[in-house]
Amino acid sequence: MNAAAKPDSTIFILDIDGTLIPTHEMDNTCYWHAVEQVFGRQEQTVHLLNYVHVSDSGILDQWCRETLGRGPEPAETEALRGLFLELVETASRERPELFQPRPGLTTWLESMLARPGTHLAIATGSWGNTARFKLEASGLSRFGLPLATSDDAISRTEIMNAALTRLDLAGLPPEHLITYIGDGPWDWHASCELGWSFIGIADGERADTLRGLGAQQVHADFRPLSNGM
Repeated sequence: MNAAAKPDSTIFILDIDGTLIPTHEMDNTCYWHAVEQVFGRQEQTVHLLNYVHVSDSGILDQWCRETLGRGPEPAETEALRGLFLELVETASRERPELFQPRPGLTTWLESMLARPGTHLAIATGSWGNTARFKLEASGLSRFGLPLATSDDAISRTEIMNAALTRLDLAGLPPEHLITYIGDGPWDWHASCELGWSFIGIADGERADTLRGLGAQQVHADFRPLSNGM
């Protein structure tokens, strides 16, 4: 991990699903319903840890190659993107509570954005259209954070680096702390690969998994962060 730097020289890169809003299970369900409708094949049980790249584009590419023996065609990808967005939009109307920011998040964001030398961006495995909808539906789009998505790359590390390049880091000291905030084991592994610090936002089994991997900070929501920073 990066050496700790001055408190006012920090960068936070944030995941969306399961981290900012509790949409991770809904998102997974909608994704595979969309796959079933576009490709006519039903997946009974989907373990995301079976995928090399846990991103919308990465999962689709691997699933197509393993199931169909080929990569996805552009028309299939666009059909899936559109249908997936429709299903997520429907879910937002049926279960609006899933699109509410995690407790303490808005307070933490306001505090961090007001702090000199602190920079924030979003790196999500979602495709851009669904990511932007989730931010709008949750009210988090008002913060105007730079956004990198599965439209930018397949791998989580490349998406995270894309988010970093969209920040205005002029004048930031060479030694600074970069922290990724996520909820999945793939977030932890990507952070370790990049040499970034990591904060987990998770509870239950997923929180236990992150702690078992070695994550030192795992919280159920952002209240401990908003109280301590």
